[in-house]
Amino acid sequence: RTARWSRPLQDGPALRFVIDSRRAEPGTVFSALPGTRVDGHEYLETAARAGASVLIASGTKVSAEREAALHALGATLLYAQDDVLALLQALAGAWRRCLPYPIIGITGTAGKTTTKEMLCHVLVAAGWRVAFTPGNHNNHLGLPLSLLNAPRAADVGVFEIGISFPGEMAGLARILAPDHALLVSVGAAHLQDLESVALVAREKLVLLSMVPEAGTAWLPAGHPEVEAALAAPLRAHQRTVGDTPAADLRVLETSADGVRFVLSGRECGFSIPGAGAHVHADGLFVVGVAETLGIDLDDACRMLSSFEARAQRNQWLTIAGVTVLDDSYNANALSMAAALRLVADRA
Repeated sequence: RTARWSRPLQDGPALRFVIDSRRAEPGTVFSALPGTRVDGHEYLETAARAGASVLIASGTKVSAEREAALHALGATLLYAQDDVLALLQALAGAWRRCLPYPIIGITGTAGKTTTKEMLCHVLVAAGWRVAFTPGNHNNHLGLPLSLLNAPRAADVGVFEIGISFPGEMAGLARILAPDHALLVSVGAAHLQDLESVALVAREKLVLLSMVPEAGTAWLPAGHPEVEAALAAPLRAHQRTVGDTPAADLRVLETSADGVRFVLSGRECGFSIPGAGAHVHADGLFVVGVAETLGIDLDDACRMLSSFEARAQRNQWLTIAGVTVLDDSYNANALSMAAALRLVADRA
Protein backbone atom coordinates (compact mmCIF):
# COMPACT_ATOMS: atom_id res chain seq x y z
CA ARG A 1 0.00 0.00 0.00
CA THR A 2 1.14 3.57 -0.56
CA ALA A 3 0.68 6.66 1.57
CA ARG A 4 1.89 10.23 1.28
CA TRP A 5 3.25 12.79 3.67
CA SER A 6 1.78 16.29 3.84
CA ARG A 7 5.34 17.57 4.28
CA PRO A 8 8.71 16.17 5.37
CA LEU A 9 8.61 14.84 8.93
CA GLN A 10 9.84 17.62 11.19
CA ASP A 11 11.11 16.33 14.52
CA GLY A 12 12.42 12.82 14.00
CA PRO A 13 10.69 9.51 14.72
CA ALA A 14 7.59 9.33 16.87
CA LEU A 15 7.65 7.11 19.92
CA ARG A 16 4.15 5.76 20.43
CA PHE A 17 0.97 5.10 18.42
CA VAL A 18 -2.41 6.07 19.89
CA ILE A 19 -6.00 6.13 18.62
CA ASP A 20 -7.45 8.18 21.49
CA SER A 21 -6.69 11.90 21.27
CA ARG A 22 -6.79 12.07 25.07
CA ARG A 23 -3.63 9.95 25.09
CA ALA A 24 -1.80 12.11 22.60
CA GLU A 25 1.35 13.83 23.84
CA PRO A 26 4.70 14.91 22.38
CA GLY A 27 6.24 12.05 20.43
CA THR A 28 3.01 10.24 19.57
CA VAL A 29 1.33 9.25 16.31
CA PHE A 30 -2.43 9.76 16.39
CA SER A 31 -4.48 7.65 13.98
CA ALA A 32 -7.86 9.12 13.05
CA LEU A 33 -10.01 6.02 12.83
CA PRO A 34 -13.68 6.26 11.84
CA GLY A 35 -16.02 4.73 14.42
CA THR A 36 -19.70 3.88 14.63
CA ARG A 37 -20.46 7.00 16.68
CA VAL A 38 -17.37 9.21 16.43
CA ASP A 39 -14.85 9.80 13.64
CA GLY A 40 -11.28 10.29 14.81
CA HIS A 41 -10.83 12.97 12.16
CA GLU A 42 -12.87 15.26 14.40
CA TYR A 43 -10.02 15.16 16.94
CA LEU A 44 -7.01 15.91 14.75
CA GLU A 45 -6.64 19.41 16.21
CA THR A 46 -7.02 18.07 19.77
CA ALA A 47 -4.22 15.55 19.19
CA ALA A 48 -2.01 18.16 17.52
CA ARG A 49 -2.46 20.62 20.38
CA ALA A 50 -1.53 17.85 22.82
CA GLY A 51 1.76 17.43 20.98
CA ALA A 52 1.18 14.55 18.55
CA SER A 53 3.90 14.91 15.93
CA VAL A 54 2.23 12.72 13.28
CA LEU A 55 -1.45 12.44 12.39
CA ILE A 56 -2.57 9.52 10.22
CA ALA A 57 -5.68 10.53 8.31
CA SER A 58 -7.68 10.10 5.14
CA GLY A 59 -6.76 12.72 2.55
CA THR A 60 -10.41 13.09 1.57
CA LYS A 61 -11.27 14.37 5.06
CA VAL A 62 -8.64 17.09 5.43
CA SER A 63 -8.89 20.29 3.39
CA ALA A 64 -5.87 22.36 2.36
CA GLU A 65 -6.82 25.04 4.89
CA ARG A 66 -7.12 22.48 7.69
CA GLU A 67 -3.81 20.89 6.73
CA ALA A 68 -2.10 24.28 6.99
CA ALA A 69 -3.65 24.84 10.43
CA LEU A 70 -2.44 21.43 11.63
CA HIS A 71 1.04 22.21 10.31
CA ALA A 72 0.96 25.43 12.31
CA LEU A 73 0.26 23.34 15.42
CA GLY A 74 3.44 21.37 14.73
CA ALA A 75 1.90 18.19 13.30
CA THR A 76 2.72 16.42 10.05
CA LEU A 77 0.05 14.35 8.32
CA LEU A 78 0.43 10.90 6.80
CA TYR A 79 -2.42 10.34 4.38
CA ALA A 80 -3.80 6.84 3.80
CA GLN A 81 -4.55 5.87 0.23
CA ASP A 82 -7.34 3.44 1.13
CA ASP A 83 -8.34 3.80 4.77
CA VAL A 84 -6.56 4.59 8.02
CA LEU A 85 -6.96 1.13 9.54
CA ALA A 86 -5.52 -0.56 6.45
CA LEU A 87 -2.50 1.75 6.61
CA LEU A 88 -2.09 1.12 10.33
CA GLN A 89 -2.09 -2.63 9.71
CA ALA A 90 0.41 -2.27 6.85
CA LEU A 91 2.71 -0.20 9.05
CA ALA A 92 2.46 -2.82 11.80
CA GLY A 93 3.45 -5.59 9.40
CA ALA A 94 6.41 -3.55 8.18
CA TRP A 95 7.55 -2.77 11.73
CA ARG A 96 7.20 -6.41 12.75
CA ARG A 97 9.72 -7.30 10.02
CA CYS A 98 12.16 -4.87 11.67
CA LEU A 99 11.96 -6.60 15.06
CA PRO A 100 15.09 -8.72 15.52
CA TYR A 101 13.75 -11.13 18.16
CA PRO A 102 11.49 -14.21 18.06
CA ILE A 103 7.75 -13.54 18.09
CA ILE A 104 5.32 -15.88 19.86
CA GLY A 105 1.64 -15.83 18.87
CA ILE A 106 -1.08 -17.06 21.22
CA THR A 107 -4.67 -17.82 20.31
CA GLY A 108 -7.57 -19.86 21.68
CA THR A 109 -11.21 -19.59 22.66
CA ALA A 110 -10.36 -18.96 26.31
CA GLY A 111 -7.14 -18.44 28.23
CA LYS A 112 -5.24 -16.31 25.67
CA THR A 113 -4.62 -13.35 27.95
CA THR A 114 -3.85 -15.42 31.04
CA THR A 115 -1.45 -17.62 29.07
CA LYS A 116 0.26 -14.51 27.66
CA GLU A 117 0.60 -13.00 31.12
CA MET A 118 1.95 -16.24 32.60
CA LEU A 119 4.48 -16.58 29.80
CA CYS A 120 5.58 -12.97 30.22
CA HIS A 121 5.89 -13.56 33.97
CA VAL A 122 8.21 -16.53 33.41
CA LEU A 123 10.29 -14.79 30.75
CA VAL A 124 10.75 -11.63 32.83
CA ALA A 125 11.66 -13.71 35.87
CA ALA A 126 14.27 -15.44 33.70
CA GLY A 127 15.79 -12.04 32.88
CA TRP A 128 14.35 -11.59 29.37
CA ARG A 129 13.19 -8.24 28.00
CA VAL A 130 9.68 -8.88 26.70
CA ALA A 131 7.52 -6.96 24.21
CA PHE A 132 3.90 -7.97 24.66
CA THR A 133 0.22 -7.29 24.05
CA PRO A 134 -1.07 -4.84 26.67
CA GLY A 135 -4.30 -6.06 28.25
CA ASN A 136 -6.34 -7.96 25.70
CA HIS A 137 -5.58 -5.77 22.67
CA ASN A 138 -5.69 -8.74 20.34
CA ASN A 139 -8.08 -7.89 17.49
CA HIS A 140 -7.80 -6.24 14.05
CA LEU A 141 -6.95 -2.94 15.75
CA GLY A 142 -5.31 -4.00 19.02
CA LEU A 143 -2.73 -6.28 17.41
CA PRO A 144 -1.35 -3.63 15.02
CA LEU A 145 -1.14 -1.09 17.84
CA SER A 146 0.60 -3.62 20.11
CA LEU A 147 3.17 -4.35 17.41
CA LEU A 148 3.73 -0.71 16.45
CA ASN A 149 4.46 0.10 20.10
CA ALA A 150 6.82 -2.85 20.52
CA PRO A 151 10.43 -1.72 21.04
CA ARG A 152 13.36 -3.03 19.02
CA ALA A 153 15.31 -3.43 22.26
CA ALA A 154 13.77 -6.67 23.52
CA ASP A 155 14.65 -10.36 23.62
CA VAL A 156 11.27 -11.83 22.70
CA GLY A 157 7.75 -10.74 21.73
CA VAL A 158 4.56 -12.32 23.10
CA PHE A 159 1.33 -11.33 21.33
CA GLU A 160 -2.19 -12.71 21.42
CA ILE A 161 -4.75 -12.83 18.62
CA GLY A 162 -8.52 -13.06 18.98
CA ILE A 163 -10.99 -13.36 16.11
CA SER A 164 -14.74 -13.07 15.64
CA PHE A 165 -15.47 -14.06 12.05
CA PRO A 166 -14.17 -16.32 9.25
CA GLY A 167 -11.08 -15.14 7.39
CA GLU A 168 -10.01 -12.69 10.09
CA MET A 169 -7.13 -14.78 11.39
CA ALA A 170 -5.31 -14.95 8.05
CA GLY A 171 -4.76 -11.19 7.86
CA LEU A 172 -3.73 -10.85 11.50
CA ALA A 173 -1.40 -13.84 11.32
CA ARG A 174 0.33 -12.36 8.27
CA ILE A 175 0.90 -9.13 10.20
CA LEU A 176 2.30 -10.97 13.24
CA ALA A 177 4.33 -13.55 11.28
CA PRO A 178 5.00 -15.64 14.43
CA ASP A 179 8.16 -17.68 14.91
CA HIS A 180 6.29 -19.91 17.38
CA ALA A 181 2.57 -20.21 18.16
CA LEU A 182 0.23 -21.65 20.77
CA LEU A 183 -3.37 -22.78 20.40
CA VAL A 184 -4.42 -23.13 24.03
CA SER A 185 -8.12 -23.99 23.68
CA VAL A 186 -10.97 -24.43 21.21
CA GLY A 187 -14.63 -24.15 22.14
CA ALA A 188 -17.96 -22.46 21.46
CA ALA A 189 -17.47 -18.70 21.11
CA HIS A 190 -18.38 -16.06 18.48
CA LEU A 191 -20.65 -18.66 16.89
CA GLN A 192 -22.91 -15.95 15.47
CA ASP A 193 -20.29 -15.68 12.71
CA LEU A 194 -18.02 -18.70 13.17
CA GLU A 195 -21.09 -21.00 13.28
CA SER A 196 -19.47 -24.12 14.77
CA VAL A 197 -16.61 -25.33 16.96
CA ALA A 198 -15.20 -27.06 13.88
CA LEU A 199 -14.91 -23.71 12.09
CA VAL A 200 -13.44 -22.11 15.22
CA ALA A 201 -10.72 -24.80 15.17
CA ARG A 202 -9.98 -24.25 11.47
CA GLU A 203 -9.69 -20.49 11.90
CA LYS A 204 -7.49 -20.71 14.99
CA LEU A 205 -5.15 -23.17 13.26
CA VAL A 206 -4.44 -20.58 10.56
CA LEU A 207 -2.11 -18.87 13.03
CA LEU A 208 -0.15 -22.08 13.59
CA SER A 209 0.05 -22.68 9.83
CA MET A 210 1.98 -19.40 9.51
CA VAL A 211 4.83 -20.61 11.74
CA PRO A 212 7.92 -21.45 9.65
CA GLU A 213 9.67 -24.81 9.60
CA ALA A 214 12.23 -23.69 12.17
CA GLY A 215 9.47 -22.78 14.64
CA THR A 216 7.27 -24.76 17.00
CA ALA A 217 3.48 -24.94 17.09
CA TRP A 218 1.83 -26.07 20.34
CA LEU A 219 -1.75 -27.36 20.30
CA PRO A 220 -4.09 -29.44 22.49
CA ALA A 221 -3.79 -33.22 22.15
CA GLY A 222 -6.84 -35.38 21.54
CA HIS A 223 -9.16 -32.50 20.63
CA PRO A 224 -11.54 -33.89 17.97
CA GLU A 225 -12.24 -30.61 16.15
CA VAL A 226 -8.58 -29.65 16.16
CA GLU A 227 -7.49 -33.04 14.83
CA ALA A 228 -10.18 -32.94 12.14
CA ALA A 229 -9.10 -29.43 11.12
CA LEU A 230 -5.47 -30.48 10.64
CA ALA A 231 -6.10 -31.51 7.05
CA ALA A 232 -2.49 -30.82 6.09
CA PRO A 233 0.63 -31.08 8.27
CA LEU A 234 1.89 -27.85 9.76
CA ARG A 235 5.21 -26.52 8.45
CA ALA A 236 6.46 -26.01 11.98
CA HIS A 237 7.51 -28.65 14.46
CA GLN A 238 4.17 -29.74 15.95
CA ARG A 239 3.98 -30.42 19.69
CA THR A 240 0.89 -31.36 21.68
CA VAL A 241 -0.27 -30.90 25.26
CA GLY A 242 -2.72 -33.24 26.98
CA ASP A 243 -3.31 -36.44 28.89
CA THR A 244 -3.21 -38.76 25.89
CA PRO A 245 -0.30 -41.24 25.72
CA ALA A 246 1.02 -39.68 22.50
CA ALA A 247 1.09 -36.10 23.80
CA ASP A 248 4.52 -34.46 23.69
CA LEU A 249 3.78 -32.79 27.02
CA ARG A 250 1.86 -35.56 28.78
CA VAL A 251 -0.23 -34.65 31.80
CA LEU A 252 0.05 -37.12 34.66
CA GLU A 253 -2.23 -35.39 37.15
CA THR A 254 -4.10 -32.10 37.24
CA SER A 255 -6.39 -30.50 39.79
CA ALA A 256 -7.28 -27.15 41.28
CA ASP A 257 -4.15 -27.48 43.41
CA GLY A 258 -1.58 -28.13 40.71
CA VAL A 259 -0.39 -30.27 37.82
CA ARG A 260 2.32 -32.83 37.13
CA PHE A 261 3.50 -33.74 33.66
CA VAL A 262 6.25 -35.30 31.58
CA LEU A 263 8.10 -33.36 28.87
CA SER A 264 11.22 -34.50 27.01
CA GLY A 265 11.52 -37.45 29.37
CA ARG A 266 11.49 -35.27 32.51
CA GLU A 267 8.74 -35.23 35.12
CA CYS A 268 7.92 -31.85 36.61
CA GLY A 269 5.05 -29.90 38.10
CA PHE A 270 3.85 -26.56 39.38
CA SER A 271 1.09 -25.12 41.52
CA ILE A 272 -0.44 -21.64 41.26
CA PRO A 273 -2.38 -20.98 44.48
CA GLY A 274 -6.12 -20.52 43.91
CA ALA A 275 -5.81 -20.70 40.15
CA GLY A 276 -7.85 -23.77 39.30
CA ALA A 277 -7.35 -26.63 36.87
CA HIS A 278 -8.05 -24.52 33.77
CA VAL A 279 -5.27 -22.02 34.56
CA HIS A 280 -2.88 -24.87 35.31
CA ALA A 281 -3.82 -26.32 31.91
CA ASP A 282 -2.85 -23.02 30.26
CA GLY A 283 0.37 -23.06 32.26
CA LEU A 284 1.38 -26.30 30.57
CA PHE A 285 1.66 -24.43 27.27
CA VAL A 286 3.77 -21.81 29.04
CA VAL A 287 6.35 -24.27 30.34
CA GLY A 288 6.37 -25.98 26.95
CA VAL A 289 7.22 -22.84 25.01
CA ALA A 290 9.64 -21.74 27.75
CA GLU A 291 11.57 -24.96 27.21
CA THR A 292 11.42 -24.33 23.45
CA LEU A 293 13.11 -20.98 24.09
CA GLY A 294 15.86 -22.63 26.10
CA ILE A 295 14.66 -22.06 29.68
CA ASP A 296 15.28 -24.96 32.04
CA LEU A 297 12.06 -26.87 32.75
CA ASP A 298 12.47 -26.89 36.53
CA ASP A 299 13.19 -23.16 36.51
CA ALA A 300 10.11 -22.48 34.36
CA CYS A 301 7.89 -24.43 36.75
CA ARG A 302 9.33 -22.68 39.79
CA MET A 303 8.85 -19.23 38.26
CA LEU A 304 5.34 -20.04 37.06
CA SER A 305 4.34 -21.08 40.59
CA SER A 306 4.78 -17.47 41.73
CA PHE A 307 2.30 -16.09 39.17
CA GLU A 308 -0.58 -14.08 40.61
CA ALA A 309 -3.96 -13.62 38.91
CA ARG A 310 -4.70 -10.25 37.37
CA ALA A 311 -7.76 -8.15 38.16
CA GLN A 312 -11.09 -9.81 37.29
CA ARG A 313 -9.42 -13.10 36.38
CA ASN A 314 -9.65 -15.96 38.89
CA GLN A 315 -9.46 -13.56 41.81
CA TRP A 316 -10.75 -14.79 45.16
CA LEU A 317 -12.33 -11.99 47.20
CA THR A 318 -13.96 -11.85 50.61
CA ILE A 319 -16.95 -9.49 50.74
CA ALA A 320 -18.92 -9.18 53.98
CA GLY A 321 -17.72 -12.61 55.02
CA VAL A 322 -18.66 -14.23 51.71
CA THR A 323 -16.02 -15.76 49.45
CA VAL A 324 -16.46 -14.62 45.84
CA LEU A 325 -14.66 -15.69 42.67
CA ASP A 326 -14.26 -12.67 40.40
CA ASP A 327 -13.73 -13.95 36.87
CA SER A 328 -15.81 -11.20 35.31
CA TYR A 329 -13.18 -10.36 32.70
CA ASN A 330 -14.02 -13.57 30.83
CA ALA A 331 -17.30 -14.15 29.05
CA ASN A 332 -17.82 -17.30 27.02
CA ALA A 333 -19.13 -20.79 27.67
CA LEU A 334 -15.66 -22.30 28.05
CA SER A 335 -14.43 -19.80 30.64
CA MET A 336 -17.73 -19.84 32.54
CA ALA A 337 -17.66 -23.63 32.84
CA ALA A 338 -14.06 -23.45 34.07
CA ALA A 339 -15.00 -20.85 36.70
CA LEU A 340 -17.90 -22.99 37.92
CA ARG A 341 -15.61 -26.02 38.20
CA LEU A 342 -13.15 -23.94 40.21
CA VAL A 343 -15.90 -22.87 42.64
CA ALA A 344 -17.07 -26.47 42.95
CA ASP A 345 -13.52 -27.66 43.62
CA ARG A 346 -13.01 -25.06 46.32
CA ALA A 347 -16.38 -25.81 47.91
